[in-house]
Amino acid sequence: MAALKQIGTNKSLGHSKRHRALTTRWHDLVDCKVFRVKRQTENQKKRLGSKQEEQPNQYIPQIASQRTKKGKMNLESVKKYLEKRQGDTSSLVDELPPRFLEPLVLNALRVDLVEPGRVLCSMKIPPRLLNSGNSLHGGATATMVDVVGSAAIPTLGHLSGRTGVSVEINVTYLDAAYADEEIEIEAKTLRVGKAVAVVSVEFRKKKTGKIFAQGRHTKYLPAVSKM
Repeated sequence: MAALKQIGTNKSLGHSKRHRALTTRWHDLVDCKVFRVKRQTENQKKRLGSKQEEQPNQYIPQIASQRTKKGKMNLESVKKYLEKRQGDTSSLVDELPPRFLEPLVLNALRVDLVEPGRVLCSMKIPPRLLNSGNSLHGGATATMVDVVGSAAIPTLGHLSGRTGVSVEINVTYLDAAYADEEIEIEAKTLRVGKAVAVVSVEFRKKKTGKIFAQGRHTKYLPAVSKM
């Protein structure tokens, strides 16, 4: 700024020369100031960047150890859940006869209607089929999709004594059903070809007609002997 004052008060220079000299000096000062600001900004960014890079590294071992501990805890809880035993039931379960799953689920099932391409059943949900939330177990629902769905295939005249093997079973659970509730299970064939059959199975509450689960069962059919 002192240099600008000196140029401005120098009377030996003409008016136009003083103006040019002041303008040039002013631009030099502005450029110098801008350069210093840019340099300070870049240095500040570098300092902040180095701190940000260093800071996470201090906590990585702690985070990793916490994740490891949590992972071990989760693994242990999963193991305990899958291996849990309630009293002496393990020995009782081991003594059950072979292929006991279907009778366990279907013992309460009643067949109300059988017609080509359709089977309608009903059931009063027994307490033995409840899950930990006291509603019908999803595994029991899936078993009924399997068995009742398979039963609909021969209604269309499939001649084999067997209904083939399951290729896919999927179930969508829309609501819960509880002990002693009356429910309906309706199986309908969507397609029965030479090699593949597809069946839909719908679960409804008998009192309200509300659908609480829907399933679909795809089966590979055995070849029919022509002899």
